[in-house]
Amino acid sequence: MNVGRGSILLSSPLNQLGGISPNQLKATIGFKLNDGALLNYAPLIKLQQSDFKKRHRDSLQFATIQKELTIENGNIHIPRMEIATSALNVVVGGDYGLD
Repeated sequence: MNVGRGSILLSSPLNQLGGISPNQLKATIGFKLNDGALLNYAPLIKLQQSDFKKRHRDSLQFATIQKELTIENGNIHIPRMEIATSALNVVVGGDYGLD
């Protein structure tokens, strides 16, 4: 099975202890996820019990997801993307702080 692939380009100066400072980290993370699925995911099963009673949702399959995330100045940028699943489509994206 070809699950997916990814690539990471990362740069950061090291601090005095040899660690990475999140605010100085710069990264580009490219990924492609094929044949993704959530299997027996408890929040999804709970949702099925209340909102989707006629649908069997102990597994949820995803269409291919391919995007590039960036990390800079202590923020992770997730570009707007649609995630198509066997039950619903979800649009995600935004900026999230590392702290």
